[in-house]
Amino acid sequence: MTVQDFVDFQLFGFSVVRWASILLVVLLTVAVLSAIKRFVLCRLKALAEEHEDVQWLGYIEAMFGRPKLFLYLAMGLFAGITAFPVSPELADKAMALVQVFIIIQMGVWISAADSVLMGRFRTALEDDPGQMTALSAVNFVVDVVIWSVVALLVLANLGFDITALVASMGIGGVAIALASQAILGDLLAFFSIIVDKPFLKSDFVVVGNISGTIEHIGIKTTRVRSLHGEQVIFSNQDLLQSRIRNFKRMQNRRVVVEFGIAYGTPLDKLEEIPKIIGEIIEAISNEETPVDFDRAHLSDFGESSLQFEVVYAVLSPNFAVHMDIRQAVLLGILGELRSRGIEIAFPTRTVHITGQKQPDPSDHMSDKRRAATAA
Repeated sequence: MTVQDFVDFQLFGFSVVRWASILLVVLLTVAVLSAIKRFVLCRLKALAEEHEDVQWLGYIEAMFGRPKLFLYLAMGLFAGITAFPVSPELADKAMALVQVFIIIQMGVWISAADSVLMGRFRTALEDDPGQMTALSAVNFVVDVVIWSVVALLVLANLGFDITALVASMGIGGVAIALASQAILGDLLAFFSIIVDKPFLKSDFVVVGNISGTIEHIGIKTTRVRSLHGEQVIFSNQDLLQSRIRNFKRMQNRRVVVEFGIAYGTPLDKLEEIPKIIGEIIEAISNEETPVDFDRAHLSDFGESSLQFEVVYAVLSPNFAVHMDIRQAVLLGILGELRSRGIEIAFPTRTVHITGQKQPDPSDHMSDKRRAATAA
């Protein structure tokens, strides 16, 4: 066969030169896309290392590192038949193949994002083998759902009628969703707890009238060990719908102390009390137990005393430290006021009686006369 015969050779109605041109475009496209992938992936890795707290960079890096060769071939085929048109029938088949490759690649990307997300959950639960096993089961179910959808889309693009199959799967899915509505709600709430972290294991929280320490965060329930010793079990969905006060994340504690001084205390001594209290609190504060004095004022006229209000902040979330400082403040105030002769009031009540009628001496003499006459 001569060179001219080879050039004139027809394959599916087109010359070998055209097919060679399409193949060259495919190879160039694959090479360019591979180079772009390597460059972008290097930049994403650098950004992910520089900004470790930005989670979405990890997802993008994982997804961008997963393009398969068939995606590049699909993009190259699309570019080739665009640059060198072929027959409409062949072009339709080629486009259907391109769409199938793209759908499969989308499944790979979504599956990769799911793997990264589940990997973060596993890191958070690495000290609980039971939860990691349950999480692996959830990951398997999610992958089954992803690839089932991908398979349906591929069949649809290949010309198969999937209407009946989708309808039957839809009815089954609705039935399963209705039957497991509460379980799915708790499962989604679990993912929200792991991602958003409103509380962590060992945090002290208050939920309604329940106070206790988070003991276990499960896929369906969260368990709290209350102050009384019993274990209180919340469903994850109900727990997130409640108002949760997390005392573990308290930065400081504002404390208000009120006490009364006797009404008979001289004015000059009353004026000294705020300064005395400020000196007491500043003397208590140190590096281990930092205390920030705010104010001390005569705040009100009480029923049996002059009311003083003291406000300070304990710069520690530890409750025991707070109580130690409160005790030291109260003992310091009591000792200092006693040494200065300032009386701390206790509840008393004085009753003043006015308008009482005084006895008349003439009435007394009249009573004596009546008694003598009767005798």
